[in-house]
Amino acid sequence: FLAYLAAHAARGVLVPTQSLSEEVLRYLALEGRTDDVDATEDDLDAWASLPKCLRVLQPANVSTLQKEASAKGRSEASIILLEYEAARLLDSLASEKSLENRQRAAEAVSQTIKASLAHADLDVKKRAFAFITSSISSFLEKARRLDTTVAAAIRDALPALAQVDASQTAQVIANVLPDDVAGACQALAAKPSLQFVVLDELIRTDASVDDEERAVYVELLCDSAPHRVHAYLASHDGYDVEATLELCRRHRIDDATALLLEETGDGNGALDLILRGLG
Repeated sequence: FLAYLAAHAARGVLVPTQSLSEEVLRYLALEGRTDDVDATEDDLDAWASLPKCLRVLQPANVSTLQKEASAKGRSEASIILLEYEAARLLDSLASEKSLENRQRAAEAVSQTIKASLAHADLDVKKRAFAFITSSISSFLEKARRLDTTVAAAIRDALPALAQVDASQTAQVIANVLPDDVAGACQALAAKPSLQFVVLDELIRTDASVDDEERAVYVELLCDSAPHRVHAYLASHDGYDVEATLELCRRHRIDDATALLLEETGDGNGALDLILRGLG
């Protein structure tokens, strides 16, 4: 019966009373479907899912239900409810920027990301990226700019996000934290291999990266992909020639060193280095 009600509620065919709505959502969270597949008009089973009903019924608070789902081991249902609650709190923050709203929204965002990343299934882990992008996009439709407390919660999650997918982490930085690329890169400094992949993706996609972060990138490039240093320096500017020359010498990257010697006006030194390499 509750699945039947859920399917019709999700389709907008009927609007259950508040008490029945709560029963429907409780059934879906603790026993029912959690997927969000496309459904044909007469596919009642596919309509009777937690994400679809949350969108239609829009309960005021699901924190108690989320804790029940988590305690029962319904991890995906718990994550869906966390996503819903975080989005609801972000909506409240967009309407009223009080200190309490800021703290509650930031905590909800952080908790949702952590819950997704803690899941064993890679596809569920990657829900964190979709959640951040969709929830922040919705927030920015109503607010002029991202709240700093919420931004800090996302920035703190970057190392864990990068361990799951560094390329998608770069997209999050470019789309959600475009004004704080420096802070985002600093958050990844303890994980140089991940920092490199993220910066590599940001630069590849022409994201706004300051000279300071580009200097960090060149150093990481020398460590991780020395064969690519020459091509990068030949096609980009904004780096300190003397500091980069010393870096390339230290890593014995001869073609890049020769290029930089030419930039400093030492053509003979560049030629000597090239000839030694040929010999």
